[in-house]
Amino acid sequence: MAAAHNSKDDRPSNVIPLPLTNIDQQLSEATALVETLISIGENAEDAEFLRLRSSTVALLYILTDKLKSADRSIPALYPRRSMQ
Repeated sequence: MAAAHNSKDDRPSNVIPLPLTNIDQQLSEATALVETLISIGENAEDAEFLRLRSSTVALLYILTDKLKSADRSIPALYPRRSMQ
């Protein structure tokens, strides 16, 4: 499937224009998720752990997505130079 193009220029619309900003945002949100998971773990009663498992797993998937998004932005910080 081809990437959609922006009419303003010829770059694909899936290009992250400010990779450092995206990395910072994703890592900040990931930190907040980790702090939430720690709080859940510290404050949950033993009987609540089974009930909280699905919520915890969902937050871990979101955390994984945030880290992958930040990782995808890293190559944009180091543009390739053409060999000419």
